Amino acid sequence: PDQAYLYAASAMEGAIAVFATDAVTGALTLQQVVRNAMANVLDGKTVFGLSGAYGLSLSPDGARLLVSSWHDQAVALFERGGDGVLVFHDAVTQGERIVTSFNDVVSDAAAYPMRLGGEDDAWYTSARDSKFFILTGTSYMVVATAGSDAGAVGGAASVFVWRDASDKFELLQRLEENVGASSVEAFTVVDESTYAPTTLHFIAVGNSYNTNSSAGVNLYTLSAATGRFTLHSALQTPSGTPILANALRYFSFNDVQYLAVARGWHTLTAPVASAVYRWNDGLGFGTAPMQEFPTEGAMGVEFMAMPTAGAEPLGLLMFSDFMSWSAGDMA
Repeated sequence: PDQAYLYAASAMEGAIAVFATDAVTGALTLQQVVRNAMANVLDGKTVFGLSGAYGLSLSPDGARLLVSSWHDQAVALFERGGDGVLVFHDAVTQGERIVTSFNDVVSDAAAYPMRLGGEDDAWYTSARDSKFFILTGTSYMVVATAGSDAGAVGGAASVFVWRDASDKFELLQRLEENVGASSVEAFTVVDESTYAPTTLHFIAVGNSYNTNSSAGVNLYTLSAATGRFTLHSALQTPSGTPILANALRYFSFNDVQYLAVARGWHTLTAPVASAVYRWNDGLGFGTAPMQEFPTEGAMGVEFMAMPTAGAEPLGLLMFSDFMSWSAGDMA
């Protein structure tokens, strides 16, 4: 949260790297590398759950870092010191069940925690991404549910709403326009194109390559009348074709709203550029990207606003390719 440190996950090495950032130049200095089988200095606890480390999430207060790992099928928890250094706390792996935290709703409940919607959902073993968010006091979760096979059918995004009466998430709707849903994002935009500004609550669903569909990136808005999400628009490439997506990131910079899209291969041999779309009041994100970036097999995207001395902040947009990182500056 203080933007003094940058944390990077390496799936290939099963490691987390900690960089200190220079407040003036933005230069990065490697401060720490944490790997599986390393031991904490103070208590000797052994690190595990980092093989295939991919996703990172800091707690709002910056005190803890969560790491999701696809190979270990685990979520690892680190305590974060004031100097940015990480101390391993614990990890939860696939199949572990925290009895007090889940409500089991499937027949094999003895082996697995709660599955949203129950085992009649075809996607429950193939969730690719999820996003929790709160709108007008109501808690929601949207899940991207494409399988890893590009020829698989199904894979729509599912929206769940928290019900206090049942004390669990219940299925609200499936966003059936999506067939290869692999990434989701949720955000709110105030459209000031009219005399009375309009607040729009969005869900964005990105679809990766699928031989059965080219659903692209679909945007949905919450209807106050029905309490459900309806299709608003779809992002397009300059040629008018859908823009496929492995990851999405919404961000605001200098009071302008953007949606970044990390794009992978359209086919196994044809890498495509990643893109950034800019919100324009009255027009939305438009039919063509504001800017494209030369990535190959982009799997993730992050944005960071870097403070500078006596000048406008520097926006740093980072795309993680399958084998490398690409970065672009936003003035």
